[in-house]
Amino acid sequence: MTIFRYIDKYGNLTFKEKPLNDIDKLIFALLSYVKYDGSISTNSFDRRTIKDIADKFFEDKTRTDIKTNITAIRTAIKVLDRIKNKERYMNLKMFNDVYLGDDNKQFSAVCIEINPKLIYVSFEGTDELMSGWEEDGALSYKFPIPSQSHAIKYLNFHFTLRDCKIIVGGHSKGGNLALVASMYANFIVKNKIVEVWNFDGPGLRNKQFFTNRFEEITRKYHFVIPNTSVVGLLLRNDGRYVVVKSNALPFFSHNAATWQVEEDSFVTADLSAFSKIVDRGITEWLQKYSAEEREEYFKSFFNVFDKNNIESLLDIMKNYKLVISIIKELGNTSDKFKEMSRDLASLVRHVNREYLKSKFSIRNLLKRD
Repeated sequence: MTIFRYIDKYGNLTFKEKPLNDIDKLIFALLSYVKYDGSISTNSFDRRTIKDIADKFFEDKTRTDIKTNITAIRTAIKVLDRIKNKERYMNLKMFNDVYLGDDNKQFSAVCIEINPKLIYVSFEGTDELMSGWEEDGALSYKFPIPSQSHAIKYLNFHFTLRDCKIIVGGHSKGGNLALVASMYANFIVKNKIVEVWNFDGPGLRNKQFFTNRFEEITRKYHFVIPNTSVVGLLLRNDGRYVVVKSNALPFFSHNAATWQVEEDSFVTADLSAFSKIVDRGITEWLQKYSAEEREEYFKSFFNVFDKNNIESLLDIMKNYKLVISIIKELGNTSDKFKEMSRDLASLVRHVNREYLKSKFSIRNLLKRD
């Protein structure tokens, strides 16, 4: 059972009949991935229902339009399509839609009114823009990255004077934005936040982790990762997370559509040996190289995309010849870059070997029998 089966099973029960739960909060986190193209107003006073928004969004969309998106956006569009006619969701109102995407940043957020006194603030994770992926790399050496600054401003601007409680959430980088925005919101907004949800998003740098700001938010903070997580184990976290069973292979389990649910709760599991090896390896890589070296590494990497005029992952999907150009450009980088790349490649090979060992060990084969 995944979130889609959950929607089908409980979508016609109102929040009075079945109270808001963790699966609903994941669904709301995913909605910020959709590019609504004006279907949602940027005005706090112009609130449209999910039904109206979805009808307008889908009226000129073809299957081809939807398929050309990356996985996270396709999943979010599928969620929107599935909930638009369900009693539980169709009359909820959405507003304050913001999308900022250029060479330096990728940021999106939207608000969902669960009831007049409770608003869910959803921050988008990384989409197809290369600037968003470059921000992901920058998380290891810089604070705040542009999207983190925008997330903090978004919460303060929209909720300092609003009389309501807030749930803040996001998937992938959006989970990190939810955490950081809640930590650095002004004290008025911070007192209105009742929960913070990070669904398989990166953690924090040490300088932000070991602060009173993080300690203050921990009692409201919920961190959910799949059992073969990679992204959620990046950077520093406090080890207090809910591990969800995914039906996907490692690296693909980041897709929340693969997470298993039972009734209105996540199916929990133990963190896999695969993820523990990844966590240890990435931690060692980050400790081996200074923040300055990591900055130089990621800037060199993304400069290759700039030279090839690649602004989006979709550019590569449309022209696979670009991959050859990228590989050639990477071959002309500095010795330090090559050393750091070799270390990462070695980590990937090690993880793959250990994963295969765990899958085909005698003990596991006996368990299957």
